[in-house]
Amino acid sequence: MLIYVCPSCRAKNSLDNVLHQAVEDSDARRLVEYLVLQQQPTLGAQLIRYLRLHAPPKNRLSWSRTRQVLGEIVEALKSHRIHYRGREWQVRVDDWRAALDVVFRDAEDGKLRLPLKNSHYLWGVLANIANGHEAARESAIEQARRSSGRSGPDQGARSLADVLLDAVANPQRAAPAPATHPITEEPQPITSRFVREAREQIARTKARRERLLKTLQQQEHPETDGGNADSQQEKEQ
Repeated sequence: MLIYVCPSCRAKNSLDNVLHQAVEDSDARRLVEYLVLQQQPTLGAQLIRYLRLHAPPKNRLSWSRTRQVLGEIVEALKSHRIHYRGREWQVRVDDWRAALDVVFRDAEDGKLRLPLKNSHYLWGVLANIANGHEAARESAIEQARRSSGRSGPDQGARSLADVLLDAVANPQRAAPAPATHPITEEPQPITSRFVREAREQIARTKARRERLLKTLQQQEHPETDGGNADSQQEKEQ
C-alpha cells in the first residue's frame, strides 16, 4: 500500500484514500490512479502537472474535461503510439518525459495560450521527437549500406586470392562454382548508385578471375603451343 504524506501537516494516509477523497468522479479517478500508480516515478507527476495547464485561472477543471484529457493520454500510453496529422507515431516513455518538459518550458516562457484547449501541442512535440528517431534510424541504415559497399570489394579480392591458391594445387577443384543468384544479361534498370557500383565491381572481378584462370591453364599445358610450332616447321620443310 502506498502512503501519501501531506506536505503541510505531514499527516499520513493511504494513496487510495487520498485519491478517493480528492477525485469525486469515478472514471476520472481510475485514470488518475493509472497515472499515479502505474506511471510513477516516470510520468505520473508530470502528467498531473500537465493537467493543470487545462484548468481555467479562477475555476476548477470540470470532471468531464479531466476525463477527456486524461483519457487520450492513458490510451496513448497503453498503446505506445499517437495519431497526429494523418499518421501514427511510435512513442516511448522517455519521449513523453522530454515532450512534457518542452511543453512546461514553453508555458513558462509565455509561448502557449493558457488554459490549453486540447493536447494538440503536446502531440506535435511528441511527433517531432518520434520523427527525429525515425531519421536517426534511416541514417544508421544508410550508413551501414555504405559501409557494406566499401567493404565488399576487399572481401571479393580475398576470395579471388583463395581461388588462385586452390588453382595451383588442383585446377579441377578450383573451377568456379555456379552462382546461387546469377546476374542476368539484361538487368532491370536500377536507380540506386550502390547497386550499380556493386554490379560493376562483380563484373570486373569475374573478368579478372577468368583471365587468371586462363593464364594458369596455359601454363599447365605449354605443349599445345609447342606442338603447333613443330607442325608448322615440318610443313615448311
